[in-house]
Amino acid sequence: MLLLEMGYCKGWRVEIIGADISHRVLQQARKAVYGKSSFRATEEAYIKRFFREQEGSYRIADEVKELVTISHLNLFDQNRLALLGKVDVIFCRNVIIYFDQTAKKKVVEVFYRTLREGGYLLLGHSESLMNISTAFTLRHLRNDMVYQKPRSSGGST
Repeated sequence: MLLLEMGYCKGWRVEIIGADISHRVLQQARKAVYGKSSFRATEEAYIKRFFREQEGSYRIADEVKELVTISHLNLFDQNRLALLGKVDVIFCRNVIIYFDQTAKKKVVEVFYRTLREGGYLLLGHSESLMNISTAFTLRHLRNDMVYQKPRSSGGST
């Protein structure tokens, strides 16, 4: 929605993959219908622009829905992850906190290989790569911190 709002999608090939291991969560995501409680921190302008009210709930607009593919994914299935190809951004919010140290390292290594050079990894506020990986560069944004896969010195991607 932010990409559409800012006009960044013009001329870009945008593919957003929403993934989870839970079939129940995926089924709900595919419906793309949300109750009022889902919008506690959403500005009214976004609700009006990107959602259509229906029977007391809100259905996401087709212009958003058509950019998103919902897929079953186990983060430990390296073969399945490899099918995604290289990506620019990975949002993995409040997931790795549930893994032990070995599993965290394994998943973060897969994320590193999956990201393009210069790509970003965004974790939940209570998550960090401390004691997990030093492969990323920590970047401070206005309201958040993100991890960036460094670009090689051999050129740009």
